[in-house]
Amino acid sequence: MRIQVFFFLCCSFTQTLAQGTHVDSKMADKIISLTAVNDTFPLKSRLQPFIDTIGGASIIGLGEGTHGTKEFTRVRAILTEMLVEEKGYKLIFLENPYGDTYYLNKRINDPAEDISLIMKDNLLSIYQTTEFKDFLSWVRKHNLSAAVKVNIVGIDFVFIQKTTQIFRKEINTLQIPRLDQIADSIEYEAAFQDSMWQHINDRQFKYDAMATVINAIDIYKKIRQIKEYVVTNNIHLSETAEECILNCLHGIDAFYKPSYKQQVLSRDQLMSEMVLHVANINKTKALVWAHNAHIAYAPGFGDDNGGGMGGYIKKDHADYYNIGTITAMGTYSATKDRFDNRDNIFTSYKLNIPSKNSWEALLNKMTPDVFLFYTNNIPSDGFGGLEHRLIGYTEEKKRGSYTTKDIKELYDAVIFIRETSAADHHLLN
Repeated sequence: MRIQVFFFLCCSFTQTLAQGTHVDSKMADKIISLTAVNDTFPLKSRLQPFIDTIGGASIIGLGEGTHGTKEFTRVRAILTEMLVEEKGYKLIFLENPYGDTYYLNKRINDPAEDISLIMKDNLLSIYQTTEFKDFLSWVRKHNLSAAVKVNIVGIDFVFIQKTTQIFRKEINTLQIPRLDQIADSIEYEAAFQDSMWQHINDRQFKYDAMATVINAIDIYKKIRQIKEYVVTNNIHLSETAEECILNCLHGIDAFYKPSYKQQVLSRDQLMSEMVLHVANINKTKALVWAHNAHIAYAPGFGDDNGGGMGGYIKKDHADYYNIGTITAMGTYSATKDRFDNRDNIFTSYKLNIPSKNSWEALLNKMTPDVFLFYTNNIPSDGFGGLEHRLIGYTEEKKRGSYTTKDIKELYDAVIFIRETSAADHHLLN
């Protein structure tokens, strides 16, 4: 009996191995071999045909499979450098609060400013890394000599006080005391809302949900007062003021809309609105730096923060293109805090062994260590039902954090890096 069982197990293993090898061989001729991410010049050379292929898209999404992987930041920086220098991309949208990014964008072009201090003042902690500092150093260097500067625009709205501060200054230029008073009041109330979010990870802090809702409704009413006044009196608001209004409304969307029986939009819908508004006004090619889940065409998960911003962008810009990044092993940085803000503490963690039924496990069997493939080249048979890992800024779950959404429905292209390392958060920690 034991011999029969052993024979059965051996046959099953051999069959599984043969099937796996067969599937791998189908993908082998579909990949584009790349070099290690740190080998900048050879990597750029290997990427050149890819850049030439995608460089006509009006908006390109550059994703990261975790919010704490060094190589994902580095490869996106290289792609950005090439697309900016060779293909004329001038806008970089960042998954960071609009108001904070507005000040970062201004200060980064001043050589006298310390980039580390700029980052600590104006970036969520997920971006306060050595790798992102290197990228911002490149932006500064590029802009010092470029005829047309690259601009970085925030599309998130977890903090809005700086947005209301910018808005107040724009309103002040109109020299209308009544509007100045309303704008001052909006900034004061935005400070209250920001304080709720900033302290929400503190278990001793008592979050006042009712006060937050009442405060948000008041902000909404005052924004509406200003908009009605400028329309009635035929006053032109600056584009910056219009962007501030949009971002403020995004920041209070979930709080005020239920009171007006309006549909609350998902975070990805709101971020896509900012991307489209700014991109369409500026009429220039743009890049979007965000998590894989957000640059993707469809939500990977079922909640309101499940992703799919790319799908909303695609509806307005049919040539939108996106690139996901994937890894199989190594380390990543994450925080134990439930919500992201400017002072989360990040720690390095080891990635779980990929699920056997995942893209990460399949790609890990292939060579070389770094490669790219177009998802429309994936063979139709043998690749159905594979999971795909998505890790945010918190620790990976014991079983892993996977979406069962077909990878073809998420990305146009994928860059696989077999082994990656945790982002360096020493600027914050």
